[in-house]
Amino acid sequence: MRYQHKSMVTGLNAAGGRSYMTSDEQFHIAELWGAINLSSKFRLMGFVPYNINQRLNQGEITNKNGLGDIAVYGYYNIFDNRSVTSNKQLFVHSLWGGIAVKLPTGNYNHNDRNVIANVQNTFQLGTGSTDLMFNIMYDLRLQDAGLNTNISYKLNSANSDEYRFGNKFTANLLAYYKFSLGYQKNWAPNTGFMLEQSSKDVRDGKRVVEVSGGHALVYSVGSEWALGNISLGINYQIPVIQQLAQGKIRANNRLMVHVSCSF
Repeated sequence: MRYQHKSMVTGLNAAGGRSYMTSDEQFHIAELWGAINLSSKFRLMGFVPYNINQRLNQGEITNKNGLGDIAVYGYYNIFDNRSVTSNKQLFVHSLWGGIAVKLPTGNYNHNDRNVIANVQNTFQLGTGSTDLMFNIMYDLRLQDAGLNTNISYKLNSANSDEYRFGNKFTANLLAYYKFSLGYQKNWAPNTGFMLEQSSKDVRDGKRVVEVSGGHALVYSVGSEWALGNISLGINYQIPVIQQLAQGKIRANNRLMVHVSCSF
């Protein structure tokens, strides 16, 4: 189970200030996920999110709750090597490649993007489209210190209302260190950065939505605990640099916590 909290301010004016069009949007995501190793090389993963969205505009609150977009991933282990260095330290590194399909299971309301002229199309439970995601994960560890890199690209299609959200590129780099807490118990604090880059949305098959897309550099800090077959984690993200929807959107800090059980 994974819980995420995200929030943003939308409808900012040209100077980045608030106006009657400005809204505060909150997104709570409770996600059930699972994975199974089909062999030493193949892994299958699935994510089922439930979204709780809230928008506050001029004292009026709008809520949206419901199932989000389900995603199914297939991963292939390109290599997983272990060796011992000359000073007898364990060196481990692995590379996984994956492809996923995101299904249009979350509700998409086409009218919501036109409630206020030029409003950003962010307040949705789903995109209404079937999309593809490509992912590369590389991890290297020397004894107890490691680096983890994750690169993904989301290729979006148009939904039935001829609206296509912009494709998204994400890359992150995390450094971590594992501390042993006893038999089958360890603690691994981590820190790093994530880069997000989105192209602009397209409506009616050809019209570019100018108040969309953009980029952000996010600082991340977190911890992971392994207690036997139980894993716990927390991650906090702080936008350092951002330019979203031509400055009409400002992303706030994010939080994620998770718990998993392996068997």
